[in-house]
Amino acid sequence: APLTGGTPTSGVFTGTSAATLQAVALKGTAAPAGGNYNAFLAEGTNVAYAPVLNASGQVALQSSLTGGSAASGIFSGTSAATLGTVALVGGTAPTPPGGTYSTIVTVPTINGSGQVAFISLVSSKQGIFAGAPGSAQTVMYQGTAAPGAGAALYGTPTTTYSYNNAGQVAFMSTLTGG
Repeated sequence: APLTGGTPTSGVFTGTSAATLQAVALKGTAAPAGGNYNAFLAEGTNVAYAPVLNASGQVALQSSLTGGSAASGIFSGTSAATLGTVALVGGTAPTPPGGTYSTIVTVPTINGSGQVAFISLVSSKQGIFAGAPGSAQTVMYQGTAAPGAGAALYGTPTTTYSYNNAGQVAFMSTLTGG
């Protein structure tokens, strides 16, 4: 939300009424992974990424960053004090594939357990990653074996997927080499 009359010019807020609203992240304030929040936009665009909220009041958001080692990241928690880092562009991706996240492709989703799922590019291939801050795991990665599909490998996942409270992800993907 754009702000007027103060130093930050945008922010992410949660609450049920004006009396209970709280700032979760403000432009120019410190992000948990270093640097400062800059813009709550889709990477490389001027398109705003809406934060996502679960029934427990946990929020997941994506922001570009300034003044740190990462260009952008995904963060989640219930307040500014509890936000944790889920993934950073330039940060280490889980194995497979290993390597680093180069672009976050989709708006993150958050389930009722506070786990976050997202699609990112790693080594020029897309993967779906999910988990709590600091413990994201690979769900699928382009070029790896697709279970039950013989010798077929995952191709590109669609950018729509579902994530339930048990931590299960449902998605569609093209297959190659089968």
